[in-house]
Amino acid sequence: MTVIIMLLAFLSGCSSLKKDNKPQPTLDISASVKEQMAVYRPLIKAQADSYGLIRMGGSLGDSALFSCLARSAGVLDFDPAVLFKDGKPLRHPDIKPDASGGGTPISHDMVNGILWCLYDMHKRGDTDHAINLTKAMIEFGKAHKKTVGIDVGWMFCTEQDISDYHISGEDVLGRCFMSPGLVKDIYRIAKMLGMPCDDDSQYFMAIGPNIPSDETGFKRHLAVIGTVRNGLVEGGINDNSLKIVLQKAHEAQPRNALYQAAYHLYNDGVQDDAYRALTDESLFPRDHLPTSANYATDYLFQRDDDTAKGPGADWLPDLSGSSESNGRGVDFVFAAAMALGEIR
Repeated sequence: MTVIIMLLAFLSGCSSLKKDNKPQPTLDISASVKEQMAVYRPLIKAQADSYGLIRMGGSLGDSALFSCLARSAGVLDFDPAVLFKDGKPLRHPDIKPDASGGGTPISHDMVNGILWCLYDMHKRGDTDHAINLTKAMIEFGKAHKKTVGIDVGWMFCTEQDISDYHISGEDVLGRCFMSPGLVKDIYRIAKMLGMPCDDDSQYFMAIGPNIPSDETGFKRHLAVIGTVRNGLVEGGINDNSLKIVLQKAHEAQPRNALYQAAYHLYNDGVQDDAYRALTDESLFPRDHLPTSANYATDYLFQRDDDTAKGPGADWLPDLSGSSESNGRGVDFVFAAAMALGEIR
């Protein structure tokens, strides 16, 4: 098996499979959504902490992911270097064992978000800085390469982290071990930035597509944002990515504006479905950020529409707690920026 993979790597180098579905220009800009973006952006930015990051729901745990999505939507302007320590990516610079933060210093979804930050840096013209951060992350990964079963990947938690955070064996593999597919995504960014295609990058780039199937909830959200970003990085996505990830999400969750925007970005550029979802004022008030009076969860689009569940549903109001929560509205601005053609 290893010989076959290495032969494929030799033949393909850092090239990718043919990408027939390119990002499409948005055919009609919604003035209403654009106006609502202008209301939400400064309100979200005002919630940023001293690093310029969002602490979603007041927690450090999801900061890297949602801060980078907000940055990509033009809401935040922090330096992504704060999300690294000697090349090791972090949930938040203040993450520590006794902080509210998910039990590990990093996870797959946080790295997914950090890759959005690196892409955004390049789009804003800060390529040299993005190269330095990416190079340091790759060097850390190479120094912490690990084989789990038949998978070769990178371990982003050190032995000291595992001890300090009391990380279980299950969480070491589920959160700290970066799968071959995710390492491949890191190398996609490196290739975009013009970094050399060495033996390690050739190996991971030849492994093949990391297309999940039948994902739901937050895993579906990660599959969608990863597919969208990879398509922007590489100039398009293949038919499998369009049909298995984006089209299935679009069809399964019609009220999820992000899934509508992502599908139509690569399908036809007609964003009416996304605009319809974004202008649902029961979810997204026009003159202020959403609160628990609109929906219970902090970031709506990583949850499947569960309104049929009744009381306790993520998509229904929760009037039992605080009416405000740090980071509300990042869901709206990221989806809206994509639909409006501001994320390209």
